[in-house]
Amino acid sequence: MPAGIRADTGAERSRVIRLGDNIDTDIVIPTQYMTLPSVRDMSRYAFSPIWPDFAEFVRPGDVIVAGRNFGSGSSREQAPEIIKELGIRCVIAVSFSRLFYRNALNNGLLVIESAELPPRVETGSVIGIDLDRCVFGITDAGADAGEIPFGKIPEQLMEMVAEGGLVAYWSRVNAEASGTAS
Repeated sequence: MPAGIRADTGAERSRVIRLGDNIDTDIVIPTQYMTLPSVRDMSRYAFSPIWPDFAEFVRPGDVIVAGRNFGSGSSREQAPEIIKELGIRCVIAVSFSRLFYRNALNNGLLVIESAELPPRVETGSVIGIDLDRCVFGITDAGADAGEIPFGKIPEQLMEMVAEGGLVAYWSRVNAEASGTAS
């Protein structure tokens, strides 16, 4: 593992789940499951149109690496919530639907754009994410396979993701400002 690589939740490495282009919110959670009572119930059907046993395959701490236009389609706020419920640490894609990108951050799901990483990994690859240095570290059979830089994520957005999303972030900020923080 390259020196200084760390994942955002303290683990050293994350397993990649590789998806393609144009993964829309109807693939993340098909319409027929939107009436289930909770995000946890819906998460069992995540990505089922393209990967029927996705929910059983995914492990906490995995990252999704996808192609272009991830999250296009409807403005379903449940899509990033379901991804987060599955324990996915981060979604990395060549590009995101702007609405999905914002919904993800608002719900505390880290999203990173990178055109360089997706062609270099496949399902089962292992990467590290160094948020301080803004690089992905790729390992191949346990050996260093290089680093790929990504754009710096604004500090306030990182704080929002760390807090669990927009509501939690502003609740804390407002409580601190009013002197009612615990």
